[in-house]
Amino acid sequence: FASEHGVKAHALSLRGTSASPCEEKAVKLSTHARDLTEAIEAELGANARPALVAHSFGGPVALDAVATGLDVEAVALLCSVPPSGNKPGTARVLRRSLGDAWLITRAFALKTAGSRPADGNAVFFNGLLDDATAEAYAARFFADSRKGLDLSDYQRSLPRWPVDAAGAWAAKPAGLRSLVVGCAADFVVDAEAVAETAAFMDAEPVVIPDCPHDLMLAPGFAEGACDLVGSWVTSAA
Repeated sequence: FASEHGVKAHALSLRGTSASPCEEKAVKLSTHARDLTEAIEAELGANARPALVAHSFGGPVALDAVATGLDVEAVALLCSVPPSGNKPGTARVLRRSLGDAWLITRAFALKTAGSRPADGNAVFFNGLLDDATAEAYAARFFADSRKGLDLSDYQRSLPRWPVDAAGAWAAKPAGLRSLVVGCAADFVVDAEAVAETAAFMDAEPVVIPDCPHDLMLAPGFAEGACDLVGSWVTSAA
């Protein structure tokens, strides 16, 4: 989709993700943010001002990189974990449905998204994948689960970025363009989380109807999601 919109895109595999090399058992968010900054400087140069597009837990990584000095032109947050972290959303799921809470817990904490294709399909794609595709993605989830984000360190660091009375990022860089996208059928990041992220970025959220969490890969939604982001990235060009 990037080339169709005239965008030169780089997809970064952070340390410990998708079996990328990693000595640590668990990686701190600040380490991911520093790696992101260093990768951009190495690939694009110290004076580059790219647009960051981040999904799920990539959202806090992108925000932390910007908060610690990475100069970017824009940030798009897709189904992002909100600034308050994932605990409030987990509590809301628990109140909503014990069955849903157990599915999410085993998919993430017990890592069954990588060992049971049906679990990954349910949590990330709302069951839209065929069996063969679900099995292929499960293998990727398994590779991604060998190392993980240091959630204990992350939770202890919250609140990580100060907000004003309206919940907006108090130290948001001047002129930073923002896109916040949520999915109405997201099993992981709910409407409250999307609203929190939108308030934090002082942006009006774009909500895609009926779409699951992994919007950029979901059958019937991927092309539209890519067009949405691609058009936004180039809108200031």
